[in-house]
Amino acid sequence: MMVEQYLRNYPDLPNLDARELLRRLKKGVATQVPSPTAACPVFTDELRHRVVGNLWPHVEDELAGIVVTATLMPTGLWVPAGQLQHQIPRLMMRRLCSDFDRVGVTTQTGFVMAGLHAEFDERREGYDFHYHLVAGGWKARALEALRDRPKYSVGRSEPHEMGMADRPRVRISKQVLTNLPDPLTYSIQYWYPHRPTKIVGHNPLQIQRSEFRYRIPEPYHTEWMVWMDKHPVQDFVLFNGLKPTRSGLKPTK
Repeated sequence: MMVEQYLRNYPDLPNLDARELLRRLKKGVATQVPSPTAACPVFTDELRHRVVGNLWPHVEDELAGIVVTATLMPTGLWVPAGQLQHQIPRLMMRRLCSDFDRVGVTTQTGFVMAGLHAEFDERREGYDFHYHLVAGGWKARALEALRDRPKYSVGRSEPHEMGMADRPRVRISKQVLTNLPDPLTYSIQYWYPHRPTKIVGHNPLQIQRSEFRYRIPEPYHTEWMVWMDKHPVQDFVLFNGLKPTRSGLKPTK
């Protein structure tokens, strides 16, 4: 419905991709067969639960040691609205893989499953990309070394961050995971929300982020949908220490 509304309200914008996406989404509704695209919430939700279900046994195997969830927010991942179509999620995940190589995560035993995520802010007109992940074994311990990398250092160093409170760029939760597999779904989130910021009082150098998340407003919502539709769902997920196979996730070492 929102894509249809976008096409009515923004007829002068390039919309061939949006029309094709709308056609396939409507076909999925009519046939009850979800369109195999990252822009289809039914398809991604089913896929997400299958992947998490396959991860569950590996998490249980590591619970005697250490299993963590984490959020990584390195610099260089801010994308202005209108520039989203130039971003390639596979390459954004490859950057994370390179970071793992540099700090020794890749050579350790254990596993990591990481997903690409973003929060949109209409006031700043852009997407704040970051990574969510679940890690176990010695790979989980090796993640701590990311804190020493310049791109993960605490502080607000980029123009779009000015006026916002400092926050850690590496957030690792070491609480014991319960109610499995629910917390594992944290690592794969295909829905990107709108999390607005506002100026506190009349001071433009004091910016506050909302605690609430909303649907991305148009025309940015359809921009995001079209972008998701252009890339395979697997390009938004990274496995380290695990290999997807027909029979599930298999350890690589």
